[in-house]
Amino acid sequence: MVNDRIKVRFMGEDNRLMLRHGKVYDARILKKDWYGIVDETNEEYAYPPDLFEVVTSEDDG
Repeated sequence: MVNDRIKVRFMGEDNRLMLRHGKVYDARILKKDWYGIVDETNEEYAYPPDLFEVVTSEDDG
């Protein structure tokens, strides 16, 4: 499952320099199920899954 791609919605506190509350991001599932997300800095960082809700996954299509 590592490197599978999904769409997730950020449910944490809004931060215009990192992640925006309610915005849907493309994510890669990394080791330990953390998400690799290109955030508002245009760089990919690892984020814990408890900050997001899954919108879609490759298995949905």
